[in-house]
Amino acid sequence: MFTRKSIIKNMKIGYLITCEHASNKIPSKYKSLFAPHAKLLETHRGWDIGAYQCYQEIIKAIPCQSQYARWSRLLIELNRSLHHRSLFSEITQTLDRDERHKIIHDIYVPYREAIHQKIKKLLSKHDRIIHISVHSFTPKMNHEVRNAEVGLLYDPKRSYERDFCFNLKHHIKCENASLRVRMNYPYLGSSDGLATALRKIYSSKSYIGLELELNQKLMLDKKTQRAFIQNIVHALEKTIHK
Repeated sequence: MFTRKSIIKNMKIGYLITCEHASNKIPSKYKSLFAPHAKLLETHRGWDIGAYQCYQEIIKAIPCQSQYARWSRLLIELNRSLHHRSLFSEITQTLDRDERHKIIHDIYVPYREAIHQKIKKLLSKHDRIIHISVHSFTPKMNHEVRNAEVGLLYDPKRSYERDFCFNLKHHIKCENASLRVRMNYPYLGSSDGLATALRKIYSSKSYIGLELELNQKLMLDKKTQRAFIQNIVHALEKTIHK
């Protein structure tokens, strides 16, 4: 079982909390392009429902650097590398090359650069940072029901990430034993994403990155959402302060 001492013994730890799919808003310049797709923007394709609310509660509870995305993932996918085929949605793929490059320059690059600046700031004062990227997932994908309420995504090759996630799982279960918590589900933590990109830049000695994935079925009414998020935040606090 993970103990905090095994990760941060004699070390100063800083925290970075991000939310890449916080919003389904579209900049005014592109509203006409998205006008026929208003319903799609309201679905899990447009944003991670409930993720921003969880992000907000985490940054209230934990001293940290934080960053969230202002625009919908259907404009540009901030959790993908520039070479990824899903960087642009089927909507923005219709734009010409120059316009897509402008979105990269105006939206994607500033977000990624802000993350790097916050990491550099944290590492100037801390020995290591723990980065938690907050997401949510649709309860059903391609007719398959997801059988978890919480997913913790990490790189299995990085033992500190694995240990932190297993300890967080323990505390989530202590908060609410009915919550099913799965590792690297419903996606693989080593797949293309922000944390994966950051691992290529920062060593495991300075950077611990994980994605917190929350089932949107528990985000659909305010009372259930509030209780669910409280469980997660309390578990995270216990993991950090153990």
